[in-house]
Amino acid sequence: YSKNKTKNMSTNNQLTTALLTPDRYTVVPVSSPQQGEITPEAVVVTTETTSEEEVAPVKNLFGKIEPYRRVIFVVIPVFMAYACLFALQGKLKTELSVECGAKEDEAFGRAVSALYMGNLIFRFAHNLILFPFSPRGRTCLSIIVLALSMSVIAFGIFVFKIHDLTLVWLAYGLGGIGIGSFESNLLSAITPLGHRTKLWATLGIPAGVVIITVGSFVVFAVTDVPVLSVYLTVLFLLVCSLIMFLCFVRTRCSRLLKLTHHFPMLSQEYHSFISQEK
Repeated sequence: YSKNKTKNMSTNNQLTTALLTPDRYTVVPVSSPQQGEITPEAVVVTTETTSEEEVAPVKNLFGKIEPYRRVIFVVIPVFMAYACLFALQGKLKTELSVECGAKEDEAFGRAVSALYMGNLIFRFAHNLILFPFSPRGRTCLSIIVLALSMSVIAFGIFVFKIHDLTLVWLAYGLGGIGIGSFESNLLSAITPLGHRTKLWATLGIPAGVVIITVGSFVVFAVTDVPVLSVYLTVLFLLVCSLIMFLCFVRTRCSRLLKLTHHFPMLSQEYHSFISQEK
């Protein structure tokens, strides 16, 4: 194809068809009578052949991307908080001076069931209730809500000694809302990073649960660490999880999406990378 032939093309359809043949072409946008119209003057076509060595780095750009392993440190604190809510109920009951078989015991059981009710409801309802927010925003909100749940137990019940089951309802309800909104929205938010990154995120689920269900009880058996220290540690880690998600994971996703938006060729390779990784 020569420049003269390109200039002689009279219709947009002919020009578009011709552009499918060259190995390399560059589109330079210029003003046109109608917005979005392709004119011969707007396109510069060259017949320079691209070698395989030059094409390979672009074709393999996404295929060589390593999974973003640090996402596991976003997930672990969240499921540590979830594990605190169901594994440390006995410790919480002792702090509230609730005896087994008493009327308060039954009321305590109903209060902690708010965890599972909130989890069940928000697994489905987060799309309706939190519809103004993107998956990234919902992920941040879920971490914040779980941090509030830990704060209510740590400060309300253990520090200020407010032994009221209302706080149990509040803490466990917030915990159910947080954990029910977290998983699906996090996986949606990290989709641009590929399925191997999602694998590392899912590995954080058992890791976070085991740290509390096994690790904390080993610590309780060996030392005299108060239960309050576990809740405060998890609260601190949730804050770190939120910071890591905002500063690293979210920023990395945004940069990748901007890159594919401005470079259509990379966008095509990216979608190919996502589909082949399944």
